[in-house]
Amino acid sequence: MVRKIKNKAFSKLKRKRLGYRFIGCWFLVLGGFMSYSFGQLMLDPDGVLNYNGVDTTDFDIKLNAFLFTLIFPVIGFIFVIIPKRLINKLLLLQARMNPFSSR
Repeated sequence: MVRKIKNKAFSKLKRKRLGYRFIGCWFLVLGGFMSYSFGQLMLDPDGVLNYNGVDTTDFDIKLNAFLFTLIFPVIGFIFVIIPKRLINKLLLLQARMNPFSSR
């Protein structure tokens, strides 16, 4: 029979894992909205995008804006589907590299 261990470190890891998943969900949702809107702007030949203070309808600039916003849902999807053990490894590595953490 497996015994549950109540430890402050384990609860802290669980809370941080849930935080990563929560942030991943927000990146996925908001990045999806942004990518959808920039995708529509990219496909509209009359769509105007302000680039360096100049209104432009250039397809390359609209494509770059769409590709930039596409990064956010990808990062969110990765944080949502990443296995629990990899998040634990990431958090432990982060704690080791943090100069302000208490050891």
